[in-house]
Amino acid sequence: MISIGNLRMYAGDRLLFKDLSWNINRGDRMGLIGANGAGKTTLLRVLTGEVTPDSGSVSMPGGIRVGYLPQDLIELPAMPILEFLRSMAGVTGAEAKLEASASRLAEMTDRSEGYERELARHDYLLG
Repeated sequence: MISIGNLRMYAGDRLLFKDLSWNINRGDRMGLIGANGAGKTTLLRVLTGEVTPDSGSVSMPGGIRVGYLPQDLIELPAMPILEFLRSMAGVTGAEAKLEASASRLAEMTDRSEGYERELARHDYLLG
């Protein structure tokens, strides 16, 4: 279980959240909804250890992995997309996901934001 206790976080002088307490049990899948600037990404970055809260605590057992797909897209690799996806599948053993994502990406004809977002989503799912 991930335990969040009395988190307080500021963005500059603006309070994002205070006294935030939350337990996330094994197998739970969570979604965060809120206005731009409400602190959703900051909370996720606290959970992944990217940032430290101003006060409060986060505890989780060893081996727990928290992941999220950041709003900022990944940098596209300097290799063919299928080769990139295969390399990711080799790391995670996700051959079925690789084939599905390769099929979807093969149908896209340009490197639009949709293409980049699909690539980022599948990079997250594979990794």
